[in-house]
Amino acid sequence: MSSRRKKSSPETTHAAVTASGTGTALTAQGMKNISVQIVATSVSSGGVFALEGSLDGTSFGVLTPKTTAAANLAVSNRLFTVSANGTYILEYENVSVKDVQVNLSTRTDGTYTVKVWMSD
Repeated sequence: MSSRRKKSSPETTHAAVTASGTGTALTAQGMKNISVQIVATSVSSGGVFALEGSLDGTSFGVLTPKTTAAANLAVSNRLFTVSANGTYILEYENVSVKDVQVNLSTRTDGTYTVKVWMSD
């Protein structure tokens, strides 16, 4: 019997978006660790993001990141604000949900590409 770990390939939820909105929902059942990568360009003031999880695939709530802050990335009330161009990675541990989605809830400027990677 193999003890191989399950993992997903990085999946794009937002592809060079220039408007707020929720990205593609992804199946997360059986996955415990999630990384979210945001590539931000043309940013002078930024956007606010959240990783949301759902137990039933219908109702989503904001998940708490392990990442607390980095240069040009602020985390407050489980929301993260990107305020400059760059690549940002947020990590989530011990997640137990059926589905996840990334929500770009507020965007003042910039173009954003978001990818999600999961493992058990």
